[in-house]
Amino acid sequence: MQISDGWQTENIHSIVPEEEAAADFTAYAEDYMKVTAFTSNCRSWYKSNSKSGRISVLCAGSTLHYFEGIKEPRWDDWNVSITASISWFN
Repeated sequence: MQISDGWQTENIHSIVPEEEAAADFTAYAEDYMKVTAFTSNCRSWYKSNSKSGRISVLCAGSTLHYFEGIKEPRWDDWNVSITASISWFN
């Protein structure tokens, strides 16, 4: 919600995750998923309907872990671009 609020009130043009933060998340998720049931030899939507595909997840961990992770944005992990101010009544 803080990101959405900033988008509406701070002239934010775009918000993109930093490459290093995205790579860190991907590495963490891949390591985490290695010890889950998703690695078993079965077809899954999370493996692009294959038995051995890469496991894709939005969050590697429990729902509580996810909620804790999104509670406060880590602004250092984001590249925020601000739009130039526009005066509509020049």
